[in-house]
Amino acid sequence: MGELTNFSRKKVIEILEDSDFKNYVLENPKYAELVKNLSELKDVKSNMW
Repeated sequence: MGELTNFSRKKVIEILEDSDFKNYVLENPKYAELVKNLSELKDVKSNMW
């Protein structure tokens, strides 16, 4: 089960660190809720994805 949560966390981190994400999504207020949710999801150890 640990592999599932670790893999999911790594994928979310990849998204958050992606240059396109940073340039187009992170700075856009329209996507503030998405950014907030992704940041929270990164730290959740749930297997209910």
